[in-house]
Amino acid sequence: MRLIDIETMDIVERFGPSIEPYVILSHTWEDEEVTFQDWDQPSTRNEMKGFQKIRETCELGAADGYRYAWVDTCCIDKTNSTELSEAINSMYKWYEDAAVCYVYLSELRDGAGDEALKEQRWFKRGWTLQELIAPRKVQFFSQNWLRIGEKVAMAKLLSEITSINQDIISMSQDLNDFSVAERMSWASGRETTRPEDLAYCLLGMFGVNMPMLYGEGKKAFLRLQQEIIRTTNDLSIFAWEYVPLVRRTWQDHNNNPCGIFAESPSEFAIRDPLSRSKLKITALKRQTEGDVTVTNAGIKITCRLQLVWTRQKGNYSYVLPVARARGRSATIWSVSFDDDLGVMLKKVDSGLFVRQNPLSLVRMNKRTKRLDVDRYCPNAYILNDLSMWSPLDRYRELRFYWPPGVRVVRCWPWADWDDETGVFMTGRDGPRGSMLIEVKVEDPIDDIPAQIMEFMFVFFGPLDQDYLTYTLVEYGPYQMPLDVINLRLHGRDMSHKEMFHALRRSTIPRQHSAFARIPRTEYGVRLSVQAVETKPPRCEFSMLVDSFDHIPEVDILPWSDTPLHV
Repeated sequence: MRLIDIETMDIVERFGPSIEPYVILSHTWEDEEVTFQDWDQPSTRNEMKGFQKIRETCELGAADGYRYAWVDTCCIDKTNSTELSEAINSMYKWYEDAAVCYVYLSELRDGAGDEALKEQRWFKRGWTLQELIAPRKVQFFSQNWLRIGEKVAMAKLLSEITSINQDIISMSQDLNDFSVAERMSWASGRETTRPEDLAYCLLGMFGVNMPMLYGEGKKAFLRLQQEIIRTTNDLSIFAWEYVPLVRRTWQDHNNNPCGIFAESPSEFAIRDPLSRSKLKITALKRQTEGDVTVTNAGIKITCRLQLVWTRQKGNYSYVLPVARARGRSATIWSVSFDDDLGVMLKKVDSGLFVRQNPLSLVRMNKRTKRLDVDRYCPNAYILNDLSMWSPLDRYRELRFYWPPGVRVVRCWPWADWDDETGVFMTGRDGPRGSMLIEVKVEDPIDDIPAQIMEFMFVFFGPLDQDYLTYTLVEYGPYQMPLDVINLRLHGRDMSHKEMFHALRRSTIPRQHSAFARIPRTEYGVRLSVQAVETKPPRCEFSMLVDSFDHIPEVDILPWSDTPLHV
C-alpha cells in the first residue's frame, strides 16, 4: 500500500502490520488530477488543480495528529494493470482501516443547506458508496474545506439522500446483517465512468475478489453476481425486477423468458407498486436444500418450488421463493406487511428452467392462492445464457387430457413433468415415468361426503401410438412394487426394458382402465386412458362414476403383446 508521508510529502510503501494509522480522501474526480507519475515532478504537480485537495487532506491529517494520508489519484499506479487490480480488490479494506475519511464536496458552497447537500454529485457516484459505508469515522467538507459534520451524527439525513439503511450509516449494524438484494439496492441509481466499474466498486461490499477485465462491459456485473453466489446461499441475489427500455414494450419483457441474474444494480430498487416506496428486502430464514453451483449456462440448485396462482397467466406457475419484503401498504390505514418474494420460473426441458415475467417479483402471503404441495427439485438448472436453450427443443413431449376432478399429484421423475403446462418431457428414446393421479368425486352420493381415490399411471417406450406401453391401476393394492419402481425412476437408473421386466415380475396388470370403490357406497370410479395419435402424442383420460352393476369390467392385457417383450 502506498501512502503519502505528510511531513516529507514523499510517497512511501507500507505492508501488513507495518502500516501506521492514516487518513483517507473521498472525492469525485475532476480536471488536472495528480497521478502517480506526476508526483515525482513537484514543480508541475503543485500547480495542478487536483493538488489542492491533496494538500488540504494532508494538512487536516496533520492537525488531527496523523503522519500518513492516502489519496486514490496519486497512490495507485494506474498504468500497472496488476497493481490496479490489487488496489480495486483492496479498496474497501483500505477505507475500512483508515483512521478518518475526509469527504470533499467540491460543488457544495459554504453554508449551503440540506437541499444543496442532496444534489451533490458525490452521492451519485459508484465508488463513493463503499467510501461512505466502510470507514468508521467520516467527516464532510464543503468546497472551501469548511467542516459540515460527521457520518454518524448525519446518519438520518444521509439515509434519506442515499436510501441506505440508517443503521449501517450509524454503524449500529454490521454490513453482513443485510441481504444481498438490500446491499445491491444501495448502488441503484449510481454511476461510474466505465461500465465495468459498476461491478468492481461493489467487490468489498460483498467480500469477494475477482480479476479486472476492462473491456468486458456489463459482463463484469454478471461475474460479480456469480462470485457472490459462490460465497453465500442468500437467494435474495435473484430478487430483482427488470427496468425496461423505452424502445421495448412492457408485454415483450413480461412474456419473454430471461436469465436468472440481473443486468445492473438498478434492478434491485424494488418498490411497492402502490406507494412506490422502497421495500426492505431481507433474506429467507431457510434458503436452499443444498449448495448453489454456478455453471457455464446459469446455476444448479436444489430447492423447493411452489405452485402459485398468478393473474398474469391465469394458472399455476412455478415460483422460487428468494427473499422477504417488509414495508407499509399505501392504504389509508398504512398497514405493515411482511411478504415472501419469489421469481416466476418456466420449465423448458427436463429439470431446466428460465425466469419468466422479469418486470415483477411474485408477492406471496397467507392470502396467496397456491397448491397445497410444493415441488422438491433436486439439481435443477436455471439458465442465464438463453442461447443454451431453444423453444424448438420442446418437440419431444407427451401431453395429457384430464377430465374435471382428475389431477396429477406426483410424478416420477418429477424433473420431466411440467405442472404448469401438463406435459411430460422425454428423451430421444421416448418417455419412461409414472404418475400418481388423484380422482375427486365432488358430488355426494347417498349422503356420503366427497371422496378421493388414487390411481397410478406407468408408461414407457417410444413416442408412438403403436409402441408406447402403459398401464393404469389403483394405487393402494400395488403400492409396494410401484414405490420401488418410482424410487428407481426418481434416480433415473431404469431403462425401458428394466421397467417392462419390473412390472411383469411384480404381477402389476397391464390394463388401460382401473376401477376403485367409493368407500361405504355401492358406487365406484372407473378411470380410463387411451393414447391418441397426434403431434406431439397425447394420452386422453376419461372417468365414469356409477353403481357397481353399471360399470364395465376392466380388461387385462398380456404383457407379452408389448413391443419390449423378449
